[in-house]
Amino acid sequence: MLSDFGNNALGPLSRGEWERQWYPLYQAVLAWCHMQESEVEAFYKRVIAM
Repeated sequence: MLSDFGNNALGPLSRGEWERQWYPLYQAVLAWCHMQESEVEAFYKRVIAM
């Protein structure tokens, strides 16, 4: 999956480059999304409990 990105608009992207430069950003965005989801779920539960 990650081993063959081919060429993109910025040129070829190796697996090592993905893991060093982009995967940490991906993980951070994913963690942020999970936090937002938890906050919205808590808010929704408070709203429907009224």
